[in-house]
Amino acid sequence: MSIPQIEAVRQAAWAAHRAGLCVVPPKEDGSKAPLGEWKEYQAARPTESELDQWYADSRQGVGLITGKISGNVELFEFDAVSEAYDPFVKLARAAGLGDVIERIETGYLETSPSGGIHWLYRCAEITGNTKLAERPKRPREKKHPKDNSQVLIETRGERGYAIVAPSFGRVHESGNPYELLHGAFDTIATITPEERTALWELARTFDQMPRKERPKERARRQEETRAGGRPGDDFNARTTWPEVIEAHGWERVYERGEIGYWRRPGKERDLSATTGFGGDWLYCFSTSTEFEAQQTYTKFAAYALLNHGGDYAAAARELAKRGFGSARHDAAQAQQEGDSEHYTDLGLARRLVALHGQDMRYCWPWAKWLCWNCQRWETDDSGQVIAWCQETVKAIYADAQIAFAAATEAASQGDKNAASAAKQKGDAIWRWAEKSEATARVNAAIEAARALPGMPVAPEELDADPWV
Repeated sequence: MSIPQIEAVRQAAWAAHRAGLCVVPPKEDGSKAPLGEWKEYQAARPTESELDQWYADSRQGVGLITGKISGNVELFEFDAVSEAYDPFVKLARAAGLGDVIERIETGYLETSPSGGIHWLYRCAEITGNTKLAERPKRPREKKHPKDNSQVLIETRGERGYAIVAPSFGRVHESGNPYELLHGAFDTIATITPEERTALWELARTFDQMPRKERPKERARRQEETRAGGRPGDDFNARTTWPEVIEAHGWERVYERGEIGYWRRPGKERDLSATTGFGGDWLYCFSTSTEFEAQQTYTKFAAYALLNHGGDYAAAARELAKRGFGSARHDAAQAQQEGDSEHYTDLGLARRLVALHGQDMRYCWPWAKWLCWNCQRWETDDSGQVIAWCQETVKAIYADAQIAFAAATEAASQGDKNAASAAKQKGDAIWRWAEKSEATARVNAAIEAARALPGMPVAPEELDADPWV
């Protein structure tokens, strides 16, 4: 500790106060918590005499209560430069947000003792503290069994608290200082609500935590699978995202690994959706498109929405006419890959898991099925897995009808071989569906599903994993 450092902290505290910020010093124990009872300062800034009293001693830190009390100040924090800040800035510039970042960083930019980056900005619209992006922690990073996530990007907003430069010494557990790189408290930039929204949406694309499907998404996926059948599956496998959405005015503006970043039609900056993030689907975060915000869409679902108003059956019929899911393509694919589906109890079990696997698990020690109720796993005491298996059988009939339609189409084009193959396939699928309606077959499929990949779950996993 040195006299110049202490004086710099005192002057910074007064500079923040003069700039309209609510200053409350932090504890000097590494906890990063505010000193004393601080809730009263969420509603009223400290007086000059209080500030004098706080900083009369050898105070080592400056802290701010963010939000309305500080003139709608919000802190935007990157916890890792290489993992979050650098790729974020690169992506933001590609999205046309480079000028926004330049304004913010010219106004106020600092580094944290742990190597993170802090922005301060003002905005007419702010919210509470928010974790925008996280990732699962690696085993060596965990401090205890339930320490499962590492924050990458977060904010301190309404009634939040942030430590700022030039805090040093015992304020942070590392003993390292907070360092100001650009700007000052009286030059903090003001951004528009639209600019803030764009930054937040961009930050959310860096989230790597497992995502639980919402009930509405689950219902749409089940309808898509039932009505889309083989043409929908084939379309998902054989097409690319540019082929699906570029013709409708969507523009791919950036790629990062497997992830594509897209801008909606009629927009010249910012981003509206991603593809390939967490799976081969489109995730839209704009509220101004045909797609529902914050929900995922497969290629077939996107095609159906953009071209058939969300009518999956109509979309499947059109794709079947174009050769998707045809007997001809099935035969070629079977030669290359082998036919992965068998018309057996195990085949029905695999279909059951494909349709409903995200919502069911089997606990062998308990000898019970568990179902997801949108909040937690609970034992299946109402026969939900049986009902899902019966729904799966109904979907098999839909596949048979699609095969018959393909046979009719092939016959109309004079392709007798393809028509015969499609007819035989339809007959086989129909017979399989009829046999699978029997209670014995349903029970056998459910029994076989218990050991399929992803289904077994141990009791300790239900306690330790925050996502189950």
